[in-house]
Amino acid sequence: MQISLIIPFYNEEEQIPLTIAACVGVLDNTGRSWEIIAIDDGSTDNSWQLLYSAAEKDNRIRVFRFSRNFGKEAAICAGLDLAAGDAVILIDGDLQHPPASIPEMLDLWDQGYEVVEGKKSARGRESFFSRLNARIFYGSFRRLSGYDLTDASDFKLLDRKVVDAWRDLPEHNTFFRALSLWLGFKRTTFSFDVGNRE
Repeated sequence: MQISLIIPFYNEEEQIPLTIAACVGVLDNTGRSWEIIAIDDGSTDNSWQLLYSAAEKDNRIRVFRFSRNFGKEAAICAGLDLAAGDAVILIDGDLQHPPASIPEMLDLWDQGYEVVEGKKSARGRESFFSRLNARIFYGSFRRLSGYDLTDASDFKLLDRKVVDAWRDLPEHNTFFRALSLWLGFKRTTFSFDVGNRE
């Protein structure tokens, strides 16, 4: 059973070595075969050079570069298209999604859950306006769609069959948190504290 870990990066040259090291350490300790798919979302700093160097040192790290900044949703879609794993985990490049939660996600997957979603137990250091905007957006989304994404995150594990269903969707403009919920499948959640940006 192989694990694919997708990590989008954008202008995070100082963060990349920390994130890659933390993720490799956790993945190695799982005792499972794994790959990291790192997507450079059109960075203008040295992010690509650092990612390319990491891939040269470890062939389990695969790196891909966008020609310009297309945004996180596009990077997620690209990663899902490229992932070969039986389970695919999405994680933010700034370590606000803690890699230490990966073993818990895999344990829940082993129990038969096909979508394992991280729920924010605390939103970390956010401004009042960021919190207010999130509350307004998710409240409006819940009323219009019937789906509650409050405290939801992109920190998820998807079983291979979920990834295959995602690939079959015709949408070009995606909202990953909502579409991954809309797809259905056997799902569960776990709580995590949002880490501080380095």
